[in-house]
Amino acid sequence: MHRLTDPRFLLLLVLSISLPLAGCDLVGSDDDEPSLQTTGVLVGNGGNFSDQNGSLTVYDPATGQTREAATFGAFLQTMRLDGDSLYVVTNTFSGGRINAFDASTVTRTSQVAAPSTPRAIAPVAADKAYVTNTRFGSDEFVAVYN
Repeated sequence: MHRLTDPRFLLLLVLSISLPLAGCDLVGSDDDEPSLQTTGVLVGNGGNFSDQNGSLTVYDPATGQTREAATFGAFLQTMRLDGDSLYVVTNTFSGGRINAFDASTVTRTSQVAAPSTPRAIAPVAADKAYVTNTRFGSDEFVAVYN
């Protein structure tokens, strides 16, 4: 009888689980199947804290080129990709903004001023998102945005 802590039993268990997966192609490499191709990488540049110079850059891995897509005049706190939308949360010492972009064109579609210093965003529906906020010297809170 084998004990569950026996190294030989554990090795046999690992091999029995991993060998069937070794022949699997989890990504799909058939020539007639479409494959993912990265056409741009979105990079959030937080900026210098005291300079409030956060920006959004697009990097093209095929050419090695970068282009600045947006500057914010604030510190870039968080980026969140949700479907075809990119949300960029920025803040300064006294307030902030929530910026929405079309992710494929990296074009700003809207901007909303935040009542405090927003930190992160969690979209929950096409017309609703939760945003965490920090107030220096008082309680933090979550705001609901449409």
